[in-house]
Amino acid sequence: MINNRKAYKIFMTLPEEERKKLSVEHEIAEIDNLEDKDWLNRFGNWRNGHNGSFWNWLWMIHFKEKYKDVKLEDIGVDMTKPIRINKKFEYPTSTRALIDGKRHYDVGTKEKLPSVTTILSGTQSEEKKASLKAWQDKVGIDKAEQIKNEAASRGSTMHAILEDFIDGKERVDLTKNGKLAASMAEQIIEKGLCNVSEIWGSEVTVYYPGLYAGATDLVGIYNDKPAIIDFKQSNKPKRREWIDDYKHQLAGYALAHNKVHGTRITSGVVLMCTKDNYFQEFVFEGDEFLEAGTEFMAKVAQYYAQRKE
Repeated sequence: MINNRKAYKIFMTLPEEERKKLSVEHEIAEIDNLEDKDWLNRFGNWRNGHNGSFWNWLWMIHFKEKYKDVKLEDIGVDMTKPIRINKKFEYPTSTRALIDGKRHYDVGTKEKLPSVTTILSGTQSEEKKASLKAWQDKVGIDKAEQIKNEAASRGSTMHAILEDFIDGKERVDLTKNGKLAASMAEQIIEKGLCNVSEIWGSEVTVYYPGLYAGATDLVGIYNDKPAIIDFKQSNKPKRREWIDDYKHQLAGYALAHNKVHGTRITSGVVLMCTKDNYFQEFVFEGDEFLEAGTEFMAKVAQYYAQRKE
C-alpha cells in the first residue's frame, strides 16, 4: 500500500496533460485485458466492477524502477501535499461541550449551538428508533455496545490517518485496530481523494448563526464542483436509501458554509469504506441535495420546537 501512495503523490504532481495521458493509457490497457481476471484483480478500475487499483498499475508499470528505493517522505517536497490547499476562508475556532449529554459547539458567538448530529439524533423517526431497538434486542445490549464502540474507535483512527495524509504527514499505528483503519484509509485515498483537486478546509468548524454547528472532514473541489466531503467507516456496505442521515448532515454543513462564507455549495460526497476494505462513493447534488437541505432545516425547526415543550 505504501507504493500505491507513492504512485498517488507522484501522479498528482505531474502536468495535467501527462496525468490525462496515463489515465487514457490505463483505460486502454483495461479494455485489452478484459478477459484476464488476474490483471483485473491487480489493476482493474473499481468503478468498472473490478478489484484492482489504478495506483498499483501506475507503480508497477511506470514508477517502480525509478522510485522503488525512495522513501515516501523523500520523494520531494512538492509531493508531500499532492492536493492543492487553498485557505480562501477563515473558519472559526470552536470548543465542544456536552449539554444534557448532547454535543454542542461554542464558536465565539456567546451561545452554545447544538451539533448537526445532535439535531439529527434528536429528530429521529419512530421507525428508525424501532429499527435500532430491534437490532439491539437481536444481538443483545452488551454486544451492540461492543460493536458500536469498536466501530467508533476504528472510525476515529481512520479519520486521523486521513487528516494526517491531507496535511502531508505519515501516521503509523501498529495496533490491530490501527492496521485495519490504515487499510481502510488507503482505499479512500486511492479511490476517493484522487477526485479532490482543491481543499478549502480540513476538519473545520462550520455554523449557521443562531441555529447549529458542526465539524466537516473536508470542504473543497470534488470532480470539479464545490462540495462538502465526509469520510465514513462501516461494518458492511450501505445502500443509498439507508444513508439519509449522512445526506442531511452534508446538506446542513453546506447550508452553514453558504450562509457564513457566501459560497454556493450544492454537492455533498460520502467516501465510505467497510472493515473488509470495500469502498463506496455516494454523491448527492442538484435537486436531491437542495431538497435534503430543506428537509434538514425542517429537522432544525422540529428540534427547537421539541426543546420548548
